[in-house]
Amino acid sequence: MKKTVYISDLDGTLLTSDAEISAKSAEIINRLISKGMLFTVATARSVSSSKRILSCLDLNLPVVLMNGVFIADIKSGRVIESVPIEKNTALKIIEIFKSFNVSPFMYCAEGDMLDVVFEKIDSKQNEMFYKRREKQYYRRFEQVEKLTPPDNGECVYFNIVDSYSRLKPLADKLRSVKGVSVAFYEDTYLEDSWFLEVFSSKASKCSGMLRIKEMTGAERAVVFGDNLNDISMFECADESFAVSEAVPQLKKIATGVIGSHDEDAVAKHLEKIFENR
Repeated sequence: MKKTVYISDLDGTLLTSDAEISAKSAEIINRLISKGMLFTVATARSVSSSKRILSCLDLNLPVVLMNGVFIADIKSGRVIESVPIEKNTALKIIEIFKSFNVSPFMYCAEGDMLDVVFEKIDSKQNEMFYKRREKQYYRRFEQVEKLTPPDNGECVYFNIVDSYSRLKPLADKLRSVKGVSVAFYEDTYLEDSWFLEVFSSKASKCSGMLRIKEMTGAERAVVFGDNLNDISMFECADESFAVSEAVPQLKKIATGVIGSHDEDAVAKHLEKIFENR
């Protein structure tokens, strides 16, 4: 039997609508890990916002974070690998945001530390994003007069939360920048809220998944997801399963559609396929 690694998205997939892993899912997954299942996650979240959520799981594999920008040890918070944005490319990204009169959050990494800087918060969605994270997750969340790539460390990510109508033209323009990947997808938790995330074209959930396969010596990867930023991972995987709430585009390319993320669908499916392998 071929060695297989199982990788799940978090929000809208493994997590409930309360952004938590249920006690039942944790019990099932931990039991399967203890029996030798290779399991990890691939998420748009950072180390700090993932660490608390994943503390209930006995993960012994690296995790894929920020859509493939980081591969990290979630228990220690140590960054194993990262994919920065080139400085000239970061400057182009900043200029495009300015031309649309949109102020993003810019993520800067130095070693294992991740700082977030911004010029202003100009939408209710961005304000809610900021308030949820300001004290809960980040070491530093700092307002600055002007965004510029850091002298020390590296620029790794830009993101913003706003309405579809405001962000869609901006997303289209950013996709024209060489060396850039753009993730544009609806927020799982807030209505009329879309995430626009910009990072190096060398990073993706697919590239992160392939790196995990290489690191574990797995011959196959089975993945789970729900949103547009999971498409690259679904396209690269040997098998892929969408939860029932997943966007139509993901369901269309999935190996199969399972139950609801609020009914432990990922854990139950893992139990089914791992125990019967």
